[in-house]
Amino acid sequence: MMETGKEEKANKPYRSEEGIEARKWYWKTKAERVIRALKKNGFDAEYFQRGEEAVRKVIEVAAPAQVIGLGGSVTIRDLKIADPLQKQGKTVLDHWTGIPPGQEEDMRIRRAHLTCDLFLTSANAITLKGEIVNIDGAGNRTNAMSFGPKKVVFLIGINKIVGDIEEGIRRIHEVAAPLNARRGGYKTPCYETGVCTPSSPGLHICCITLVLNRKPMVTDISVYLIGENLGL
Repeated sequence: MMETGKEEKANKPYRSEEGIEARKWYWKTKAERVIRALKKNGFDAEYFQRGEEAVRKVIEVAAPAQVIGLGGSVTIRDLKIADPLQKQGKTVLDHWTGIPPGQEEDMRIRRAHLTCDLFLTSANAITLKGEIVNIDGAGNRTNAMSFGPKKVVFLIGINKIVGDIEEGIRRIHEVAAPLNARRGGYKTPCYETGVCTPSSPGLHICCITLVLNRKPMVTDISVYLIGENLGL
């Protein structure tokens, strides 16, 4: 005969809020592991449960900055960080405003990212060992991540967490790159197939690979990991 306690547990209806809480616990635990690894690698790092909490922190950090660059990032636009900064009179350098890539104004903004006061960006992947993995098409984003701006802040959703660098690169090729090609209308091979084929001729957005194994020597970097699925 089943014990009373076990019988009650077996007959207990599934509660969706219990599943939600379990997922929150799981991802918070995983994120905290990444935060510890980032700090070990020299990065300033914090975990935020919600995106709006991270945005408030960014606004605080941005107080002394006048010129703020936005890297090519769906996460940054999803969080709507530019709006409150512009209302404060900040100059926001955003090349995702409909300017055709390669045009004079587009290139001016991309180059200005390298000398801005604060550069806000995300990452294609972040490992459990505290490594930040990115692949870029033009290079302004990856260049500004490592050297140039007075301060760099990464805002990264928990969906970007991977086991190691190899898994991070695989995630970029199999998930981020095809989605970004579709988002931006870049007619790459993966635009049609959804599969990365680096040896194919034509346009590619996977041209430059940057892995921040540790905090660069002279660049002030903060990493804000957010307990939500953000970006691509």
